[in-house]
Amino acid sequence: MNNNLDLDNLNELYVSCIENGSFEERELLSENYLDLFSELCYDFACGKLTKFGLSCLIPIVEKVEALKGRILWSSRAHTYMTLMEDAEKNNSKEVIKFGERAIDALFHQMEEEPEDLKLAYENCTLCFYTLSKYDIDKELFYWEEALHYIKKAIQLDPIEANWIYYYKLLYTTLGKENLALIEKRKLEILNFKTLGHSLSYNQGLYFIIASQLLRFKEVIDFEKSGEFIFPEGIYFYWLEESMAQPEALFTTFELSNAGHFYHKEGLRLKRLDLLKKALNYFRKLYDDSNYGLYPITYISNVLEHIALLYKANGTIEMADDYMSRALLWNENKLDSIKNNFSSVLHYAEFLERCYSYSGTIPRPTLSTIKSIVSIAEKEGKGFYSGPYLLQARIASEENDETLAIVYICKSLILHELCIQEILIDFNEKTSIEFAPKMKLFLEETLIFMKEVNEGYYYNPLIKWEELTTMNDVEILEVWTQRKEEIRKRDRIF
Repeated sequence: MNNNLDLDNLNELYVSCIENGSFEERELLSENYLDLFSELCYDFACGKLTKFGLSCLIPIVEKVEALKGRILWSSRAHTYMTLMEDAEKNNSKEVIKFGERAIDALFHQMEEEPEDLKLAYENCTLCFYTLSKYDIDKELFYWEEALHYIKKAIQLDPIEANWIYYYKLLYTTLGKENLALIEKRKLEILNFKTLGHSLSYNQGLYFIIASQLLRFKEVIDFEKSGEFIFPEGIYFYWLEESMAQPEALFTTFELSNAGHFYHKEGLRLKRLDLLKKALNYFRKLYDDSNYGLYPITYISNVLEHIALLYKANGTIEMADDYMSRALLWNENKLDSIKNNFSSVLHYAEFLERCYSYSGTIPRPTLSTIKSIVSIAEKEGKGFYSGPYLLQARIASEENDETLAIVYICKSLILHELCIQEILIDFNEKTSIEFAPKMKLFLEETLIFMKEVNEGYYYNPLIKWEELTTMNDVEILEVWTQRKEEIRKRDRIF
């Protein structure tokens, strides 16, 4: 841990400062200690804090308290929660000891440092919930305390509160539970709707409840914490409630979250109303000029997906209408799009899909697509394979497989084996009937990559600027030569 020297230096300064230091010197040393404390806590969150680092947390807090002349309850609570989590990871019996100390510190924090009561309530919830898993005799008490504090947090700030903590208490079990706890949980599940509706004056709350429920499912699936049945019925209830509730004046970040939530669920559930809700939020996001170019792409994606869903439902005129809207939307924003790699590549790929679209729209020409993807290539400066593979597809469409292979070689020269997975996918989507030469080239390239994969290291010799000066014949020759160099060079094992 490279903080050892920093801590030694701070401790040397502490000895002299605690006796003779001025107020300013004490404050400066305190801030340095707290900076180190934050670094150690970050290391713990990343799973890389050593036992020694963990042992430094309490002494650091105690020294800062001595320098400031007061107890730092929030820092103490954070320390004990960290130690509690570490004990839980290591199946240590000290979980209860550290959990109780953390709760005691949190109670003091609520009284003496009330700047963020919501966070203190949520931390109490986490501590009580953790203790409920380790003390079967007091599991009901701890569970009820956890429920009490998360509901206090929700009442205090329904929009920003951590609803996932509430859902964990309702929809996950502790293992072998006593009957009293099982009955309490059933009652609270019945009370869930009442709680949400009692806070309905918060516009946008039902979206928060629904989206956090879906996020809760993702968290549980990731943790793989035992058997779990997602409450689909209650989720769809709040999803419908969110559709009926007036839209909130969300912050920019919340607008983005809402748009992505309804877009994702609209695609998953094949629901036009959800997609149109997403479109509305993304339009509001676009109106916020501080959010950059991303909303242009978001709006384009949703318009296209609405079109495709209409088409799947057999409503062809509406499908053509929304696809045409997406085309017009991008055309009107071209001046902004063409100055950003991600946006212009998305536009080029969208135009490619429009070219293959089997409806009545102002279909783009291949020359138009080529002009846009050429801009993307220049904006990307060779760092991305997307423009080259798109140009390869266009060349194949124009029955020029040799040119298609040249574009693939350009990306290979720049990225070598780093695009192996991308080429596997590209090969799977390439038909031998449609492009036999390109298909053969791709399969031979993938065989080569497999042969040299062990011990390979990325160290290309040609940069993008040099690549742009080469003709097609030179590009093919350079890749052929580079393959032999890779085959013959020493490996790293």
